[in-house]
Amino acid sequence: MKTLFKTYKPVIRFVITFLAVYFIMSLCYKWYLDVSKSTQFQPDYITYQVAEQSQAVLNVFGFKSNVLLQEGEQWVRLYLNDTYIIRVIEGCNAISVIILFMAFIMAFASTIKKSGVICFSRNNLNLYG
Repeated sequence: MKTLFKTYKPVIRFVITFLAVYFIMSLCYKWYLDVSKSTQFQPDYITYQVAEQSQAVLNVFGFKSNVLLQEGEQWVRLYLNDTYIIRVIEGCNAISVIILFMAFIMAFASTIKKSGVICFSRNNLNLYG
């Protein structure tokens, strides 16, 4: 049994590191979502910003678009030419993908220094933007 652990130590380390980082970051994101329920931006500020950015892109291309928050809804409504076309939900903001990406980077890195905090920041901006 000891030889099995020795043989598969890198794999076990990868899985444990990935699951730990993913679990901790997911809990932090859930906390953020729970806290943001009490703000004016529903379902959360980042999702609201994604809807605003979508509106801005549509407006740049000459379409008349706007976003609307309605009390009690957990999404942001996006209107195009005064027609309701889509709802932007929490999953549209790429944060879950960024968490998954960061967990893989941390699991693959042999040290925290090699994983690179600057690399996280730069690549997360690329994923989000």
